[in-house]
Amino acid sequence: MQQHLGGGRVRCVALGNTDGMVRGMEVVDTGGPVTVPVGKETLGRVFNLLGEPIDNCGPVKTEERWPIHRDPPAVTDLSTKPKSSKPESK
Repeated sequence: MQQHLGGGRVRCVALGNTDGMVRGMEVVDTGGPVTVPVGKETLGRVFNLLGEPIDNCGPVKTEERWPIHRDPPAVTDLSTKPKSSKPESK
């Protein structure tokens, strides 16, 4: 939803296909933000803005979804070292 116009009317931005959509059409408030899947299962995959995979590699099963608009991580939680799943060599 982009803007409340008053009188039970809103101005919206479509994030997907609008085929069949007409002015004055009834809408449903989901009560939540747009979210995308997060986690190791998403690495190397390609998603659209709605978190749907668009790389023809099948569905993505993750335990978490995060809102696309959220607070950034604290600077103290950031690192300049890349994370690796390989054990460090000694």
